[in-house]
Amino acid sequence: MAHTIVIAGAGFAGIEAALHLRDLASKKDLDIRVFDKSKYFTYQPSLHMLATGVKSKKAITIDLELLFSKKGIRFYPEAIDKVNPKTKTIYSENRKVDFDYLIIGTGTVNNYRNVPGAPENALCLKTLADADKIKNSIHHLIDKTKVYSQPPKIVVIGTGLTGVEMAAELADMVKKRAQVILVGTSSHILKGFSFDAIGYAEKILKKKGVDLQFNKSVSKIDSSKVSFRDKSEIYSSLTIWCGGVRANPVNRRLGLRTNEYHFIMVNNFLQTNFLDVFAVGDCAYQFKTPQAMTAQTASAQGKLAAGNIWARINDKELVSYLPKQSDYKYLVSLGKYKAFLFSQKSLLKGLIPYNIKAFVEKEFLFKRKNWIWPIKKINLK
Repeated sequence: MAHTIVIAGAGFAGIEAALHLRDLASKKDLDIRVFDKSKYFTYQPSLHMLATGVKSKKAITIDLELLFSKKGIRFYPEAIDKVNPKTKTIYSENRKVDFDYLIIGTGTVNNYRNVPGAPENALCLKTLADADKIKNSIHHLIDKTKVYSQPPKIVVIGTGLTGVEMAAELADMVKKRAQVILVGTSSHILKGFSFDAIGYAEKILKKKGVDLQFNKSVSKIDSSKVSFRDKSEIYSSLTIWCGGVRANPVNRRLGLRTNEYHFIMVNNFLQTNFLDVFAVGDCAYQFKTPQAMTAQTASAQGKLAAGNIWARINDKELVSYLPKQSDYKYLVSLGKYKAFLFSQKSLLKGLIPYNIKAFVEKEFLFKRKNWIWPIKKINLK
């Protein structure tokens, strides 16, 4: 009798877990079922390029039903509602499924940090629909620039990776027909990166005409302005929120142990307090070695959780997830033909990392769409 393995979430971690499980076992050994509210996987690191028209939907998405059907994996385009880990039952919008093993990879949601007016008056960048809304809003804004006496202002809130990449692409898109303002609470962009990386990124942004404003804490967002706690204001024609993420609210309905921020606690094998339930990617928190919320982390954890489930089924020894932070590499795009590849030991700037980033995206999508990819994978894990 086949073991039933349910995967909640088809992001980087969920896809990697499902495909690796299928590689490990035949259909008769494992009944793999994947739930996700979206019918499409989106290559999140390139979502800002979709929002600015650099990429098309087809270029950065995968049809999940098509992908999983080729592998003999059942896919349900439904959101998970709750889990009963004691009875090993998962409930979605339309069904309940009994499982032998469960992998939770539900990701995160936007964190508006209780700023009044932020959800209503600021656009965010999390989904395909968000990217479409931003793109349409920018086109509408640019169409109206001929009737403005001064260029309209686009305010991007958040100076982390998403905010920096979004501001750089926006500056290329509007070509000074609008003023792009990047606002953050810290004294510089890209907290946690080296001074060289920060200096290079700030130089490129300023060259593109982006106005960098630091030490600004947002107190309120209206339809036409952003207010700050220092009593200053910026009148904004369009506001884009890139101010961070928080735990998915569904985590509170899973019957699993979480930390104070509602991220699911896991051990070094990525198991929750119920050993047949694993959590991976952005929704998981490993107390001893907390990891960065990146696609490479999620993919690695998804694959490892799949391997550990197969090990439990076959009474084999489980493998720990204990990477070193120094192994991480970050590819950060800064608009057209500009990017940098950052690690704790090196910094590569300019066109080469821009092309590497494009290659990594294409390789990931090509491989999972089952097309032939003749070049060996560049390992950025």
